[in-house]
Amino acid sequence: MRRGPSFILSITFCNKVTIPLRAIQRVPYPDRMRQVGAALLLFAIGISPVHAGDPLGVDRDLWTKALDAALLERSDLAFRNDYVRVDAARLPVVDRAMAAPADLPGWLAHQGRTIVQTDWGRFAAAETAWRFADRRVHDSLAAAPPLDAPIVSWSRSMYPILVTLARLNATGADVDAAHAPTRLRVPDTLRAFLTDEVPLLLWEDSDDEFRSAEWQDSVQQYEEEIARELVGHLHDIPSEAIWTDGLLLTRAVSAWAGGVVQTGLEIWTSRLPIGDHVTVLQTPFGRIALGTRGDDRYAGRYAFILDPGGNDHYALEYDAAHPSRVILDLSGDDTYEGRTNAALAGGFWGTQILYDLGGHDVYRARSLDLGAGLYGWGVLIDASGNDIYEGDTFVQGAGGFGYGLLVDTSGNDIYRGALFAQGFGFVAGVGVLVDGEGNDHYSAGGLYKDVLRYTDRYLSLSQGFAMGIRPFLSGGVGLLLDGAGNDDYNCDIFGQGASYWWGLGGLWDGQGNDRYLAFQYAQGSATHMTAGVLVDEAGDDVYFSKGVSQGCGHDLAPGLLWDLGGNDTYTADDLSQGAGSANGLGALYDAAGDDRYYVKSKRNTQGYGNPRRDYGSIGLFLDAAGVDRYDGPGADSTWWQIPSKWGIGIDYGGDDREP
Repeated sequence: MRRGPSFILSITFCNKVTIPLRAIQRVPYPDRMRQVGAALLLFAIGISPVHAGDPLGVDRDLWTKALDAALLERSDLAFRNDYVRVDAARLPVVDRAMAAPADLPGWLAHQGRTIVQTDWGRFAAAETAWRFADRRVHDSLAAAPPLDAPIVSWSRSMYPILVTLARLNATGADVDAAHAPTRLRVPDTLRAFLTDEVPLLLWEDSDDEFRSAEWQDSVQQYEEEIARELVGHLHDIPSEAIWTDGLLLTRAVSAWAGGVVQTGLEIWTSRLPIGDHVTVLQTPFGRIALGTRGDDRYAGRYAFILDPGGNDHYALEYDAAHPSRVILDLSGDDTYEGRTNAALAGGFWGTQILYDLGGHDVYRARSLDLGAGLYGWGVLIDASGNDIYEGDTFVQGAGGFGYGLLVDTSGNDIYRGALFAQGFGFVAGVGVLVDGEGNDHYSAGGLYKDVLRYTDRYLSLSQGFAMGIRPFLSGGVGLLLDGAGNDDYNCDIFGQGASYWWGLGGLWDGQGNDRYLAFQYAQGSATHMTAGVLVDEAGDDVYFSKGVSQGCGHDLAPGLLWDLGGNDTYTADDLSQGAGSANGLGALYDAAGDDRYYVKSKRNTQGYGNPRRDYGSIGLFLDAAGVDRYDGPGADSTWWQIPSKWGIGIDYGGDDREP
């Protein structure tokens, strides 16, 4: 029942100075796997060190002129990592983003291109990531109990998956302490706190808008108590085991998928002992099922399902006793329904993988689902079809103290979520949504009102968004990566490449004529010591938001919007389009096309940096080419400065005029 990211204390800091960048390996964080975690994303990802080059797509001459006109050096575009105490949840990738914000657009574009082009048909085994796992996982399968012969007879290639599930779903009596799954490494009292209390920091209640201010204040105080207690338990959360268990099951499924691709799906399926009815077996590690080629129905709790075909219906529940699960559906137009939270690729104290190879599918979930991990891993991969994804909170690529991944490789897809969705990174977590191609629709919000600020606006906190718990714990990494198509992005407050409190949020769109609609804190926006970036590489795009958006950094934070091609239209009210506030850095860069820029306020937009705390802020507005139209302080083929500190606007026609 969180009341939005502003519910906890406000702290003031002064003096923005640069610091030397440290390699990830040298950062003295207490948990090695947590260091790797944020940079992983199933790949060995990191932000390159600060260098003398120029930001993604920016002409060197234009970049030099902009900095000179604003009386800035390259080193001024950097932030320290110690405005507050570096807490144990701080991810090195976030520190690196803060230290080198000008590198963020290039970094995000590289990740988007790489990840979207990954061969997800082979499930992306991520061998580069696997090497980070603890060595003991290589012999951990030996600790799992042997499997019954009937299970093995289904297919030898599934044996590693089933053995891994047996290990991850083992009880305390089944496995020695060295190979115990994550949930068994935590004392019962602590696990109860992490299970029952900490999620309250994420859940909302739509009835809160009707409750009294006194009640709201009591909820806020209780949440602060939870956050303070959580700080004291950070070192007791087995982060290494969470990532090890997730990688272990991911590798097993990846090996199976690779074998199926190599053999051929039809040939592999023909070897299965498929009957006329669903075969169900009860095992010590949960119920498992082998379906038919017809329209099958699955209800309740399962540890493993393999369905070879048909238009199937899944009505599944979370199994606390056996929290790890694998679902493999080979074809058909399927319907997936989550009867409880964490029922469909929701890794809650375990690892869940849902892999659908084909068909036009519908996924309807509650919360903590559809590729979400909280103290675990949740991975959902849909290989083809026009699909629909619906969920409430912490869904569709969301991670906290774990990893959440949703991949849809193709099709015209619809994503609907209420809160913390579509690429969301919470404390010590990574959440990623990847869509390869198709004309997709993303919507987030519309259910939980932002009652502290508005009577008619809704929280979204989604679509490439990351958030920590201010001022106690740093946030994670949240990314939304869309490769191609004419896409529609809709959110309300907080989203579309944004972040809050020591996190990294990013939205990357490769190509297509896209529309971005938001209300506030969106479209390359960062608030309170954090980093947010939106990169759109091609297409005639439309951006609309009220304010604190479109390349805006507020309170010692960098917020960037990069558009690399097309005839684009930008509309905002105030504090947008390259605006720095409260010692923040805001930058908007448009590389090409005949663009239109509209703003309501002409005094704090299009290259504005406000003076705060006896210092200043940085606002950069750069248009590199095209015949552009302005309703604001800017003008085509000229430069301008708004009364502020370190703000500059340049429409660069390629001539020799000097700012």
